Amino acid sequence: MGAWLRELFTSTEITTAVAVVRLIAAVAAGALIGLEREAHAKPAGFRTYIIISLGAALLMVLSIYVPQTFPHFQNGDPGRIAAQVVTGIGFLGAGAIFRLGVTVKGLTTAAAIWTTAAIGLVFGAGMFAVGAIALGLILLALTVLSALEGRLIAATEYRSLLIVSDRRPGQIHQITQVLTGHGVPARKLSVSERLDEGRIEIRAVARLERDIDVRNFFDEVEAIEGIRRIEIE
Repeated sequence: MGAWLRELFTSTEITTAVAVVRLIAAVAAGALIGLEREAHAKPAGFRTYIIISLGAALLMVLSIYVPQTFPHFQNGDPGRIAAQVVTGIGFLGAGAIFRLGVTVKGLTTAAAIWTTAAIGLVFGAGMFAVGAIALGLILLALTVLSALEGRLIAATEYRSLLIVSDRRPGQIHQITQVLTGHGVPARKLSVSERLDEGRIEIRAVARLERDIDVRNFFDEVEAIEGIRRIEIE
């Protein structure tokens, strides 16, 4: 019995039993990742990750099986089918990314989808030890490192700023000084002049700490002579 099980996990020849073991391992890996994502109410959840991992493993098994079973395919590339998973899964991951204002959401979900497919390929190739290590590392990144990140990195978010001012010399410099003084240097700054109205509009994308005293920030900007309006999204 032990020798038979060992053969299932070490065999390089694809039989029905070997394929089933590899697919089950891929499903288990996808389920564990999916449970973590489901627990955090992410767009892609439990079933999605199972299907991604299963599909990747199935295509990997097929890539190995075809040249073994059909002699006239011996000169073909057994990795060609599996290689298309990398491309195809990119489109699926892109669907999980969306823009909310100036903030991009879903990058972690897209990366998790891509890595889950890679883990499915690894299990489909019969690399159980490597697959288990990769599974442990991604779960570590999604759980322990996520909590650690929240403690070590100050919670920040990008916000869009609009400052409307009279057209005066040195006005941009004064506004930039206020931004820098609050530790929120502009990531992107654009200035448009309305000569007919004698004003300028300054737009910026700044990384603001969520606990920043926005009222004080408003007061400092409005204290600059010539400021007409300031808005923060």
